[in-house]
Amino acid sequence: MDKVQRTRFREIVAKSALSRSRLTGLDWALNPYRGCGHGCLYCYSPAVIHYDGREAWGDLVEARTNLPVLLARELRRLPRGTVGIGTVTDPYQPAERRYRVTRHCLEQLLRRQWPICIQTKSATVVEDIDLIGRFSEKEVGLTFTSADDTLREWMEPGASPIGERLRALGRLRDADIPTFVFFGPVLPGLVESGLEDLFGYMAQMSVGRVLVDRLRMHPGVWERVRPRLVQKRPELVPAYEAVLFGSPEDYEQLLVEIADTARRAGISSVVVERP
Repeated sequence: MDKVQRTRFREIVAKSALSRSRLTGLDWALNPYRGCGHGCLYCYSPAVIHYDGREAWGDLVEARTNLPVLLARELRRLPRGTVGIGTVTDPYQPAERRYRVTRHCLEQLLRRQWPICIQTKSATVVEDIDLIGRFSEKEVGLTFTSADDTLREWMEPGASPIGERLRALGRLRDADIPTFVFFGPVLPGLVESGLEDLFGYMAQMSVGRVLVDRLRMHPGVWERVRPRLVQKRPELVPAYEAVLFGSPEDYEQLLVEIADTARRAGISSVVVERP
């Protein structure tokens, strides 16, 4: 059964829309959904939102359908700042086509011209170009973990194919919307091939910056990743265990090499995220 078809949706009532963000460059966090239908095996959001795990990650998504109303109220009283949309969920996951919570929140933010920074793995972000382009301060980030769509299928089964994300970068560029790429988490032994062409295309699409991030071993992550590695690439399991639970020197070097590849491709601003 297709990953999207298996996801169950439920509407919930949120108590607030905006929360303070500790992420660099963001003042506020806005998450239109709880859970994510992309079902990425490496995602650390379940630990952050205290997901109870009774259903597999990605099988249940809760839509915070009253969020636009709450947001409209909060924008009138909170200090203006940059809003990160999708810090522990994906704002353009499949649920968005049903509920449009993200779009309705954008409408509220646009009325008051609050700066926005969107991060997503979904090419459907282009459906909101008409709104995003009207913000005076905006940025859209597309996440990639590899140039290999086969890897995407078994690590992030509900996310947009790599080619669709690349085309979305082109659509955003054509609309004069600044973009960045979040490359991560870096999966050793799985991501190294094809990066020259991938970053080269991103440079052609005028991507402003690339952030390279590591695999973060929050509770539950290895328990989801390891069985898939055993199934698909069992020879890599010892290497992952050495990197994640032993000496990280080789992994740190891999992060540096990926960043160097992006720079050689023509992307001037490349940052390796701190542990």
